[in-house]
Amino acid sequence: MVPVGSLSLPTKADYRVGGRAPKMVAPIDREPKPTPARQAANPAGETFCQEKKAVKPVFNEDELRGGVAGLARRISADWCNSADGDRRPLVVVGVLTGCVIMLADLVRQLEMPMRIGFVRASSYRGKTTHPGSVIVRRDMLPDICGQDVLIVDDIFDTGQTLRKLTTQLTELGPRSIKSAVLLRKRGRRKVDLNPDYVGLETPDQFVVGYGLDYNDMYRNLPYLAALEPHELDEGTG
Repeated sequence: MVPVGSLSLPTKADYRVGGRAPKMVAPIDREPKPTPARQAANPAGETFCQEKKAVKPVFNEDELRGGVAGLARRISADWCNSADGDRRPLVVVGVLTGCVIMLADLVRQLEMPMRIGFVRASSYRGKTTHPGSVIVRRDMLPDICGQDVLIVDDIFDTGQTLRKLTTQLTELGPRSIKSAVLLRKRGRRKVDLNPDYVGLETPDQFVVGYGLDYNDMYRNLPYLAALEPHELDEGTG
C-alpha cells in the first residue's frame, strides 16, 4: 500500500464534468537512483564508471560550456565582421563521432544561416590510443563548392586528421575552410597546421567524455576525464 502522505490529492480543478475525481496515484520519483558510478568517488577525485575503469576529471561541465561558448563568440565575431558575413551561409562539417555533443551545443549558439554535414575520419580504432593512418568518408557531406566551410572536431592531437580533412575538402572547391576544435593537446602537433578556433587546452593525456571515447565507451560522460595509462589496454581493435 502506498502511504497517504505520498499521494497526489486532487483539487477542485481536477474534477471532471461528470463529478468524478481522477484516481489518486503516487507521484513519479524523478530523483535518479544511486549508481556505482555516482557512489564511487574517492578523495583523489576519481570515479569508477562503465567497464570499471578509473577516470580522473579534467574539465567539469561548466568549464566545457565555457569553452564552447568561447568558440561560438569568436566564430560569430569573425563572420559578422566579414564584408558579407550577414548574408553568407556557413557549412558546418562535423567530424564523426566524437564531435556530436559539442557540435549540438556549438551550433545552437551560432546565429548565422548555416547548413550542417558530416564526415567520418578515423585515426584511433578499437582500443588503440595512438593515431594511425587517417580514413575519411564523405558520404554525408553536402555540396561545399563555393561555400564557406567550418570543420568541427573534438580534439587536435598530432594534427594528422585535420590536415588530411582540409586537403580533401579543399579539392571540392570551397570558398574558404576554417576549423574549430574543442580541445588541443599540448606538445603533440606533428603537422604545419593549427586549428583556427580552440576551446580548451589539455595536457598530453588520453581523455574521454563529452563525445570522446575509448573503444567506443565513455562518450556519454557529461564532463571530460583522463584515463590513467594502466587503464588502457593497447590493441588494434
